Amino acid sequence: MTNFEKYRDKIESIMSESGSMAPAVKNGVPVMCDLMIDCNFCDYDRSDGNCWIAFIEWACKDANESKKACPTLDTVYEALARYEKAEELIN
Repeated sequence: MTNFEKYRDKIESIMSESGSMAPAVKNGVPVMCDLMIDCNFCDYDRSDGNCWIAFIEWACKDANESKKACPTLDTVYEALARYEKAEELIN
């Protein structure tokens, strides 16, 4: 089971509340990014503000193992494009 499968309801809730912001991850659990005091407190440990790729990599990991099972970078970009298109339709 991937992190996305394990935390799907929580991720969807965070996404609906935060809009286009990627969920942060604290101690292996997704949380609202704006609840983080500083990017250094997030498990991604990225300060560039672009956390989508880190989120997708985390979401694809096996929830019970540290092994990565992530898509190619092209697949990540395609997923982001679909999300942005869906966001435009909603707004």
